[in-house]
Amino acid sequence: MLVGLVGGGGRWLIESLQAKLSDLWEARWLVGNRDDPDRKIWDVAYGRVGKDRTHLPFQTKRLAMIQLDLEIVLGKIEAFAIHKNLENFANAFRQARNILTLESPLAKTYHSDLAPTSDIPLEAKQLLGAAQVAWVFGGMGSWNDLGFDGQDQDEYNQLSDDLFSLLQLAVCSAVNSSPLRGTRIP
Repeated sequence: MLVGLVGGGGRWLIESLQAKLSDLWEARWLVGNRDDPDRKIWDVAYGRVGKDRTHLPFQTKRLAMIQLDLEIVLGKIEAFAIHKNLENFANAFRQARNILTLESPLAKTYHSDLAPTSDIPLEAKQLLGAAQVAWVFGGMGSWNDLGFDGQDQDEYNQLSDDLFSLLQLAVCSAVNSSPLRGTRIP
């Protein structure tokens, strides 16, 4: 529920890898130019929060498996949204599923520069695009601001948890598929 707030939704760290040790970096987001014509008002600064640490364990699934899992969850949550007459959310989930098949998956997203490099695999770009479109978590009026009765609430909670976890896995795995070595998102 806290994901709608700046800094909510857990900590995202960048691990800078050396041969045997790592440094950890964390972002600090601040509102910059509120009048930016592109509405990109956020400034970010990174601070080192860990130095000369042992490498963090990093495990992920193959990108194709994450795509398949995401496609399945998006289909289920879209059906739930349709059943509850939440067409705006259903459209977002449908569009995210569609992005998983596009050749230029970031072309029509707001953050088309989300990929860390153009050299990441197409599957990684598709995951980044789909994750961006399917990210319905926020503050008032967002997906996690809804509530239902009985079994519908249980299904909503499970689908929301599944989607949230998969979107985080998709972003981390996609970013870490870069051929660049030395940095990864744990």
